Amino acid sequence: MRRCHISPVPALIMTILLTLIVGTLGFGQDVTLTDVTFSQLDWYSPEYTLAVENSMWGQLNFSYVSDTTTTYYLNLAIEAQDFTVQWMVGNLPLFPSLTEMSKDESVNFDLTQLGYAEGDDVIAVTYALVVTSYPLESMPTEPMIDGAVFSEIRYAWMFPQSGDTPLAVRFPTNVDLPDSARQVGADRVINRVEEAAAHCYAGAMARSIDWLNRTHHLGMDAGAQEIYDSLVGRGLSNSTDGSSPSDWLNRKEGFAISHSGGKITTKTWTHDSTMNFIDWLKREIKTEDVEIWFDHTDTTFGHIVTVVDVFQDSNGDIYVKYKDDGRQGDDTSGNRTKTVKITFGGDGKYRFGSDGCPIVQCVSESVRSQSSAGITHGRRKLRRVFNQHQNQYHNPRAATDLHFSIGVFDSIDGWSITMPGFGTVEGTQNGPFQFRVDANYGAVPYCTYLKIPISVFVKPGRDWDYIILNDIQWTYESGSKSTDSAVGGPGYSYSIAEPVNAGPDGYAITITLSNINDTATIVFSDVGAFASDVYYDDITIIDYPAIIDTVTLAPGESVGFDIYSPDNSIKHIYGYFGINYAGSDEENAEWFDAPMIVYLCGDANGDTSMNIGDAVYLINYIFKGGPAPDPECVGDANGDGSTNIGDAVYLIQYIFSGGPSPVDDCCD
Repeated sequence: MRRCHISPVPALIMTILLTLIVGTLGFGQDVTLTDVTFSQLDWYSPEYTLAVENSMWGQLNFSYVSDTTTTYYLNLAIEAQDFTVQWMVGNLPLFPSLTEMSKDESVNFDLTQLGYAEGDDVIAVTYALVVTSYPLESMPTEPMIDGAVFSEIRYAWMFPQSGDTPLAVRFPTNVDLPDSARQVGADRVINRVEEAAAHCYAGAMARSIDWLNRTHHLGMDAGAQEIYDSLVGRGLSNSTDGSSPSDWLNRKEGFAISHSGGKITTKTWTHDSTMNFIDWLKREIKTEDVEIWFDHTDTTFGHIVTVVDVFQDSNGDIYVKYKDDGRQGDDTSGNRTKTVKITFGGDGKYRFGSDGCPIVQCVSESVRSQSSAGITHGRRKLRRVFNQHQNQYHNPRAATDLHFSIGVFDSIDGWSITMPGFGTVEGTQNGPFQFRVDANYGAVPYCTYLKIPISVFVKPGRDWDYIILNDIQWTYESGSKSTDSAVGGPGYSYSIAEPVNAGPDGYAITITLSNINDTATIVFSDVGAFASDVYYDDITIIDYPAIIDTVTLAPGESVGFDIYSPDNSIKHIYGYFGINYAGSDEENAEWFDAPMIVYLCGDANGDTSMNIGDAVYLINYIFKGGPAPDPECVGDANGDGSTNIGDAVYLIQYIFSGGPSPVDDCCD
C-alpha cells in the first residue's frame, strides 16, 4: 500500500441552496438538506501531477440532518446528451437515527451513462433531484432544473504510479441501498479527519479510535484530528523509514494501548484468512469499529477507510457505508459518507464495490470488559436448541411422547424448556447434575422435526461448560414406555475449555464433541463455532463459520478443535453441529450458546458494574428506542419478570437512597 487519495486543485463549488428546492425534495418537518454540489473526478499522481483530466466519474455531494423516525429516499435523474433522461441515483435511503445527527454523504455515478467519454468536460446539465418519504417506482422527471451544476473543482483520486502511463485503477463505485436493506450494526457518529496526501491509514485509525474513546468514555483528551497527528508522528501511512502496513498496525496498537490504559485491543481479518469475511464483518460491526483496506489494482496499492454502517438486503447482499477524506491535502471538504456493495469473485477474493477492488485486510478495535470485584450474585444461562427428528413411527401411528436427559458437570440451579405439540411436560431433577424431561400426550407425525429450546441455569463453577444429551426415546401411546418405545437419537456431549493464552493468536478456546454411546457410531457434520461479545436472541439463524465438514466418531471417541478470541473478555461461545447415528438416514441438529460471563442483574449497559449509567441506559431503551440490555433480562433489576421503568427507579433508589439491591435471578 503506497499512496492514498486525494490531491487538491483550486476551483469553485457551486452550492444549490435548499430554500430553492425544498418543495421538490418533499422532506418532513424534522429533516433538512444543505450543501448539494456536483463534481467531476480527476486522476492525480502522488506528486500532484494531473494524469487524467475529466474522468468518467461524476459525484453528487449533500448533507442532511437525519430524522428520528422516518426513512427518506433520494433520487437523481439527469438529462443525457441525446436528450433522454437517465435515473442516476434511485431511492437512496436516508435512514433515521436514534437521535438527530448531521450526516454528509456522497454518491458516485458513471458519466458514460449520459453519453460522455473520458476527457469530456461536463459543464452544464439538466437534472431532477427529489427526496420523498416513500420509494419511487419510476425515476423523477420534474421539476427539471437547468444550469451549470457541475463545479469546476475536480476531485483527485489517487494515481498508482509516477510517470505518464497510469495503471488500470478500479474505482469503488457508490451504489444505492435497496429498500429491503436492514442495518446490521448501530448508528455511529464518525468525526471527520483532514488527511495529508498518502496518510489514509492514520486517518482511518484516528476516526475509529476517536469513536471508541467517545463511545466507551476512555478519557482521551485528544479529538480525532489530534489522534491523527499523533499517529502520523508515529510513522503510520507511507512512512519514510521503510516500514510496512504490519508495522503501522503495531504502532497503532501501541498508541491505542498506551492512551486507553490497556483497554483497546485489536482484531484483524486478512485476505488469506479461512474465516468468512461477511460473517466476520457482521459480527464485528455490531459492537466494534472496523476499517477496510482495499486495493485499486490486484497488487498492493490501496486505500483504507473507516466503516460507518453495514446493511444486508433480503437477498443476503452486504452493503457498507464508509468515510474517508475525499480530498487529501485540502482541508475544505471531503469526509463524506459513501456506500458500496461487498462482492465475492470467482477468484476467491472479497471485493469492495461492484468494480471489484480486492479487500486485503480489515482491522477491528474493541474495548476490554472491565471486571468488578465482589460480584457474587448472578448465574450462567446455558442455551441449547435441539432439532429432534421423529423417525420411529410411521402413519397412521404417531409418536405420543418424547423423553431425554440433560446433564452438566456442575450444580443445576434450574431450567426452562419449550416443547411444542405435547399435552404435558414434566422435568425431574436426578441429583445435582442431571434432569430428565418427559413430554407426554402429543401426536408427532413421522418425518417431523421439533425445535426444542432449553435453558439451563448453573452457578459459576469450574465444570459448568460440559453438557450432555442422553437417553433419548420416542414413545407410541402415552404411558406405554415399557411396551413400545424406540431410541430417538444418540447420546453425545460437548465441552468448552477455559481460554488459554496462545500468544499472537490471542486466546484459544478448545471445544470437544464426544460420542457417549456404547454401540452407535455418530457422524457430526457442518460443525461451526465462534467467540463473540454479542448476544443473539435466536441462535438458530446465525451464520456459523465452518470448522469441520464431517467427522465420524465411534463409541467413546471425541474430537476437539480450537477457536480464537483476541482477549480473555469474550462473552459467548456460539456453536452448531448436525448429528447422524447408526441406523438413521436423517440428521438431528443442535445449536448452543455457552456464556463465558455471569449475568449481573441490573447491569443494563453491560459494563459489569452497577451505577447510574444503568438507569440512564434503561430510560433510553424504554422511552427513546435505544439498544436493549444484552440480554434483555439483565435489565429486570426488581425481579418482576419484565424490563421497564420500574427497574430504572429501583436502581436509582438502590444507588442513591440505600434501597434493596437488585435480585439475583433475573434471567431465570
